[in-house]
Parts: sequence; C-alpha cells; structure tokens
Amino acid sequence: METIRDAERRLSTGESPRWAWRVAAVAAGLLLVVTAYALHLRLVRIPALASSSVVTGDWSGAVRLPILGSTLRAGQEREVVCVRAAQPSVPMLAGPMPLSISQHQGLRFEISARDGRITWTADVDAALVEDLVADSELVPLLVPAAAVPPGEYRLVVRSDHGNILDAPFVVERCSN
Repeated sequence: METIRDAERRLSTGESPRWAWRVAAVAAGLLLVVTAYALHLRLVRIPALASSSVVTGDWSGAVRLPILGSTLRAGQEREVVCVRAAQPSVPMLAGPMPLSISQHQGLRFEISARDGRITWTADVDAALVEDLVADSELVPLLVPAAAVPPGEYRLVVRSDHGNILDAPFVVERCSN
C-alpha cells in the first residue's frame, strides 16, 4: 500500500502513481478493441448487406397501391396485390377507416394466411391512425414482402372494441 508520504513525494516530483499506468493500458486496450470492431463492421458486414439482392434493386418510381377494404361492403371482391421478385416491401392502403377512432386505445393491423397463421402485425396508436385517415379514410401500410409470399391472406384491423376492418386479398408474383 502506498502511504500518503509516498503519494506526496510522487506528486511533487511529477511522477505518476502506479495505478495510472494500469488505467492507461486498459483504456488503450479498449480503444483498440472498439477500433477493430468498427473496422470489422466496415469491411465485413456492410459490404455483405450492400451486395444483398434485397437492397440493390431499383424500387423507386410510381407504384400501384391496392386498397384493402372490408368484406362487409356489398360486391367486394378480393384485391390482388402484385409483388415483384426480390421486392423488399409491399405498400398497401387499408380502408375506409372510421374518421373518429380516438375512443380506441390503439389498433392492431394483422395479416394472416389462409390457414390462420399470422404472418405480420403492427400495433399503431389510435391518434396516429386518426391523423392518417383525416383526409382520405385510408391508412398506408408498408409490409415486408417476406411476410406475404404468393397466396391468400386476410387483413384484419382490431381495436379494443372489436374488428374495424376485415379485408381478404391475394398476393401474386408479377413481372413488372
């Protein structure tokens, strides 16, 4: 153990205490590890992500936005949603939605496959949905394409008071 007299002597001569060297060595080691990890991310993980077919495609421009409406409306047929190969996400509109849904705590948007298996869900604050539907009564959704491979599906919008929307739809592969 270092005495007070030894510490005073080290301070007066400008000599650093023994523990300062240990702290500096640990700090240098941590800096080396963090730098190596950042370099690893740059050299290994980021180029691997950039080379993925999901990211490199050109997904800008005009797109068809299917409107998934309730089956409660007379004469409503299933909407066909077209998804291109390697498309990262599927844009769609849900509606019409009630204009005043502020009495609900929140809404759950849920897509299920024909066999009843849930493939995608999103819990959304009712106030946000109310803002979105103020002009058009439609809620825009962006669903990962992996959640809806070709097949038959059903979009259900649930609130704490029951179902607000129940819309069947079909996903098909398309070339353009």
